[in-house]
Amino acid sequence: MAEEKDKKEKMVKPSAAKPKAETAAAKKAATAKKADTAKSRKAAEAVTAEKDAKTKAEAPEKGAAPTAKASKKAPEKGAAPRVKASKKAPKEPGDYVPRLKVYYNDKVIPFMIEKFNYANPNMVPKVSKISINSRVSTARDEVKDLESIVDDITVVAGQKAVVTRAKKAIANFKIRQGDPVGATVTIRGRRMYEFLDRMISIAIPRVRDFTGL
Repeated sequence: MAEEKDKKEKMVKPSAAKPKAETAAAKKAATAKKADTAKSRKAAEAVTAEKDAKTKAEAPEKGAAPTAKASKKAPEKGAAPRVKASKKAPKEPGDYVPRLKVYYNDKVIPFMIEKFNYANPNMVPKVSKISINSRVSTARDEVKDLESIVDDITVVAGQKAVVTRAKKAIANFKIRQGDPVGATVTIRGRRMYEFLDRMISIAIPRVRDFTGL
C-alpha cells in the first residue's frame, strides 16, 4: 500500500510543477509588457513636451513687441502708407546731384581755400546763375523766327524762354517801344550746373580752332 501511495505522489508532483512554471512565465511576460507600455508612454510624453515647448517659443508672449509677421497687417486709418524699398523704385528729384557740382564741392572749394587762405568756404567764388539770350532782327515782322528762337533756347537750357521787348523806341533800327526783340532765359541751381557741364565738355570743344579753356 505504501508503494502505491509513493507512485501516486510522484505522478501528482510533476503535474503540479508544470502549472507553477507556466504561471511564472506568464508573470514575466506581463511585467515585460508593462515595462514596454511604460517606456512608450514616457516617449510619447517627451514628444508632446517638445512640441509644447516649440509652440510656446514660437507664439509671442503677452505684452511682447510685435514680430515681423505682425507688420503685414493693414495700415491704420490716417497713417502714412509704407513704401517697400526696392531697386526698381524711381529716385526722387532731390537725390540727383550734377557731377560738376560734386566736383566743385569736393575739389575746387578745398583747393581754393588752401591756395588763397580763405577764412570761410563762402568766400570761394561760385557761379550763381547763367543767362542765355538771343536777339532776333526780324522778330517784329516774322513771328515764326521768334518762336523758333524761343523753342531753341528752351531746348538748350531745359527751361521755358521768355520773349524780350524793347524798353525804348529807336528810329534808326525802326523799333518802337514794346516791340519783341529776342528771347532770354535765366537758369540757376541744378539746371545751371548741367548746362555749364555740357557746354564745357561737349559744345565748346566742337568749335573750330578750339585750343582749350
